[in-house]
Amino acid sequence: LMKWLILAVAIFALQFNSIAGGDVVTLTDDNFEEYLKNSQVIMVKFYAPWCGHCKSFAPEYERAATMVKEQKKDYILAELDATVHKKAAERFQIKGFPTIKLFLNGSPIDYNAERRAESVIGFINKKLMPPLTELKTVDEVKAQKDAKGFRCIFVGEDQKVLDIFTEVARVNLEYIFYNTTEKLAKEVFPEVAVGQVIVLKDFDEKKAILKDIFSKENLVGSLNMHTIPTVSEMSQKVVETVFTENGKRGIIFFRSNFAEDLKRMEREFRKVALVNKKNFVFIHTDIKEGWGKRLGDFFGIEEGTLPFVELISQKEQTIRYRFCLLYTSDAADDTPCVDLGGRRVLKKK
Repeated sequence: LMKWLILAVAIFALQFNSIAGGDVVTLTDDNFEEYLKNSQVIMVKFYAPWCGHCKSFAPEYERAATMVKEQKKDYILAELDATVHKKAAERFQIKGFPTIKLFLNGSPIDYNAERRAESVIGFINKKLMPPLTELKTVDEVKAQKDAKGFRCIFVGEDQKVLDIFTEVARVNLEYIFYNTTEKLAKEVFPEVAVGQVIVLKDFDEKKAILKDIFSKENLVGSLNMHTIPTVSEMSQKVVETVFTENGKRGIIFFRSNFAEDLKRMEREFRKVALVNKKNFVFIHTDIKEGWGKRLGDFFGIEEGTLPFVELISQKEQTIRYRFCLLYTSDAADDTPCVDLGGRRVLKKK
């Protein structure tokens, strides 16, 4: 456990420089009231220049501000140095950093969600719309088929399931939630049945049908499974999914861009991922830059040892395997391999 705590600190306390300018508005004691008075929707990050978590969050907050600009939303994302502009900070009793508040017509709402751009946007969207929107025409259902982002549609009028769906919708920041009748849903999605949930996204199969939604936990788990691609590049969201106290088991393919047959390795890795994505998060990365480099440095990985696969688990020992291709002499019967649904592709080093 101590190893994971050290890794979590190493990852989440990365020293980024606080981003000034860009699409994030800089507030001061002199202009704070003016912005608050004239902005229907404004999020303010109260920060301290010495705060490691503030520096870590800065690039994601800037990315969120850029997303707002590109999507032409009437939101403002701003920041205020609470160590300099103390009047505004004291007014809202800012004690820790970063403290993020969303102001709707001047009324503050505390932001306690993930420090990712998508979560910031999702949080604002959620606060500006009802938790659940009914799709009343075929055209409205059809529009969701071609929309962007994570969407899910409950089909039917079962009040018990609809209550579960609405409860999840109130707190989930990834998805936009809809409901519609079986008749309208079948006009666009003929394979769907009453009581099921249609999940729509921008990657992999782009559509999934969730059946047997018996509980809130069941629905939350099913929705979460569809927010990460079958095989993901290393990213902050993936790190948060794997390297936390209750994180999922992750299988990381540390690849070498100079390895022979790299494309085939990637294809085989994806095949395994497709049949095991309920049990593992599958990740591929190099060790040259970004999150891959940070993890490579932490695990002491060198270019000459690539490619190989690392099985990461909070509850089990981290194990390193040499990458083996399917259906080759590398996967001989007497080779100790990880058993992933019968597909023996990972040979222990």
